[in-house]
Amino acid sequence: MATEWRHVTGHFHAFIGNLQPTPLERRRAHAAATEVADCLRRQFAPPRPPRGRHLTVSGRPARAPDDHVVTGGYGKGTAVRPARSVDMLYILPAELRPPTAMARPMIASMAGEMSAVLASTFATREQPGEGWLSVRSFSDVEVRLTPCFRTAGDALMVAAPQESGAWLSTDPAAETARLHQADLASGGKATHLIMMLKAWRRTHDVALTSLAIELLVTEFVLAWIYPRRSLLFYDWMVRDFFFWLVHQARRELLTPGALERLHLGDAWLEAAARDYGRARRACAMEHDNREEEATREWRRIFGPEFSVAAGRLPAARQGGLTALPGRAAIDG
Repeated sequence: MATEWRHVTGHFHAFIGNLQPTPLERRRAHAAATEVADCLRRQFAPPRPPRGRHLTVSGRPARAPDDHVVTGGYGKGTAVRPARSVDMLYILPAELRPPTAMARPMIASMAGEMSAVLASTFATREQPGEGWLSVRSFSDVEVRLTPCFRTAGDALMVAAPQESGAWLSTDPAAETARLHQADLASGGKATHLIMMLKAWRRTHDVALTSLAIELLVTEFVLAWIYPRRSLLFYDWMVRDFFFWLVHQARRELLTPGALERLHLGDAWLEAAARDYGRARRACAMEHDNREEEATREWRRIFGPEFSVAAGRLPAARQGGLTALPGRAAIDG
């Protein structure tokens, strides 16, 4: 191994391990979503089909139950600790879908009805104008519940915020497929970079949504020059992403499958430019094996989760990263 960059692999191995929820946290999150869906199903589930027949979804037999989707970090494997909330879409029967002109008041009424159903079992709180409910599960996990309706294929329709149109389209399956494609092409780097950027966002209250981060990262890793290199290149990956990010201000991104437009704006631009400079300095320190100085600089970007302590990176994650020789011959 080259005499330079001795600590990069250990630094980012530990950092990613520190960010990942424990198996118990993952189980609790998915169990909380299941508990809430089970409660709603008793009120909103469509009648069972006659014996010997099966409901179909998108032309295929439905798995029972097929009325809710865990989305967000826990749905895609990009949740970061401490993650005490889980996002869930609950798919209501098609016959309850209101006409477009009446969508906003009827969705608000339906959210109130769902809240009333859940209140007999859980602590619930409506989010006025946001179209979702906060539900506290038995294991003290918050379920961020959004009612929706199925449309063609795997696309789902959710009520838009008050200042927007009546509906927004989302396709969780297409979003997951895009992330999976980026991970396959990069040895898992897309998921790891999303997790690191969520820590960055939390540390500095950066005005980028999780979906915006995800779409930006999947685009970046497919264009980055070192997609199949190992953890040894993660410092450069962070530095190069911030350099690329500062040139993405005011873009519009199309969401996978659903083709909704996501406006990036530029409220995050100052933070991205500042932390590009910090990442450049940290990379120079990593090159010279100035471990303590590099760690301090990374912590200024990512917060206290970036540490030199041993992380908990599962073997499955390690296996997707190509272990190549050192990089002394590559000019960073």
